[in-house]
Amino acid sequence: MVKILFTCPKLSTSGNFTSAMRIRAHLQAFGHHVDVCSIADSLLLSPSSIHSYSIIFTIHAYKSTGLLKVISEDTKLVLLFGGTDLNENMKYDEQRDSMKQVVDRCSQCVTFSQPLKELACSAWPDIADKVSTIHQGIRTCPSESFRFRDYLRTTYSYTAQSKILLLVAGIRPVKDPLFLLEEFANSELANTMSFVVIGPLVSN
Repeated sequence: MVKILFTCPKLSTSGNFTSAMRIRAHLQAFGHHVDVCSIADSLLLSPSSIHSYSIIFTIHAYKSTGLLKVISEDTKLVLLFGGTDLNENMKYDEQRDSMKQVVDRCSQCVTFSQPLKELACSAWPDIADKVSTIHQGIRTCPSESFRFRDYLRTTYSYTAQSKILLLVAGIRPVKDPLFLLEEFANSELANTMSFVVIGPLVSN
């Protein structure tokens, strides 16, 4: 059994937390002990506590820079790149330099798609040998009794009978859900369909 600490920027409503819990379940199925906490909380752990972990998995390179100050040289660090890392933070020199420190310290880096791996390797060609891609999967649990239109009617007083274009996403600027809404509103689909967004409001 390996004792593992899994850190991510936010808990509960974030996609990173969902990914962390999914990966945790797989690691636990192999008999490993896995604790999950926010990156901020991990920085408050005592040295003896954080050094008791053989491996630290962390999501989001830029937000993980603080970990470099508290982990020992003997602790393996595995980085899971967040989409924001490679699509947004890379645009800024200071943030990119901070990410490079984390990337250099890691034993292994993981992306969730081949395009993200290509972005990482393009930015830092010397890390190509330690970057792997693990494609994400979706587990669904369909219910025979749940009726989506009934849910919309009783919860939101939605009574239209048109077809529905459903976007499942956290509502936050970096995801830019309004871009798709604007494109939808300007298309012929708006005449025959309703646009419905289901997701948490995770940032203003």
